Amino acid sequence: MAQRWLVVSSQAALARAEARITTAQPREWEAIDTQRLHVHAKRCATPEAAPAARQALATSWRYHQLAASQVIAHKHYAGKGRPAPTSPLKALVVISM
Repeated sequence: MAQRWLVVSSQAALARAEARITTAQPREWEAIDTQRLHVHAKRCATPEAAPAARQALATSWRYHQLAASQVIAHKHYAGKGRPAPTSPLKALVVISM
């Protein structure tokens, strides 16, 4: 089947596209900030699960990329209050930032 294509471009179309991107980038950044707060509060069972959670979040972004990240381990002790040096470790939880 023979086809014929004609591509039309104009300065007005280019200006509309730039205006849309200019407004979409800050809006997406605000959404990323709220998503980051939720990711900071989420605990992962293993250190290997944390990068997968971050990458799943970053795949939905159109105008931003994930440049650097950090994994922090939080210790949970058996008793309440400040742990003594001899307190047993109950769990080690990983937070992705």
